[in-house]
Amino acid sequence: MLAAGCSAITEGGANDTLPPLATANAATTQAPALGPDGQPVVNTQGPTTIGVAAGGDPADLDADDADPLSVAARFLGAVAVDDQATATPLESADRSPSVFEWARTTYGQYTQLAGASSWGQPSCAEPQGTVVQCSWLQTDAAPTLVLVQDGSNWRVSHPAFSLGDAEPASAGSACVDGSSSVNFRGGPGTSWPRFTQIAPGTCSITVFERTESDPIEGDLWRYIEADGQRGWVVDRVLQGG
Repeated sequence: MLAAGCSAITEGGANDTLPPLATANAATTQAPALGPDGQPVVNTQGPTTIGVAAGGDPADLDADDADPLSVAARFLGAVAVDDQATATPLESADRSPSVFEWARTTYGQYTQLAGASSWGQPSCAEPQGTVVQCSWLQTDAAPTLVLVQDGSNWRVSHPAFSLGDAEPASAGSACVDGSSSVNFRGGPGTSWPRFTQIAPGTCSITVFERTESDPIEGDLWRYIEADGQRGWVVDRVLQGG
């Protein structure tokens, strides 16, 4: 049940959102990038530690579902050529929209505006337990893919909206108001895949001073942490406590 004395949380400062999504009709492939020794270059830019160089070929990686980089590279390679049959088994089920649907639109957005080289190839951080994040877009404020472990294999769970370098400040705690479960998404809007739901009456949710407006539907979304996971919910479903 809801905690006693809950009151509506106040809106935090709004931040810039991603531009409206566009769609491209064709994918572009590139030859692998090689170093002086003739071997594929490993991308270690930023916090990532394993990866394929931008412009590399995911086909150079073994099809190993126990390797998150292999899963991410094959998934993104399938997205780039609109191969849903290959991508779907590599992602978690029950995402709405599917990660493939989201990524296919995002491919069009970035390659149409910035060229095929902006898509790049993924680099993945070292797994933190059963979760790992992989980046692949060679642009500012790019989202990442979150992969989760499914037995001994890795699966693409959802994309995560980029927060930039600054950690948002906590705005306290909140509960989920109402009588219905709410969608917990990787980004601020219904175009971002839902990776789970939060039951009504759930409390001890950490809310952050970070909000975004959905450019399509206009709803205000808030960044939160619930049950150890971070993501976005519609701000109006939260009551502070």
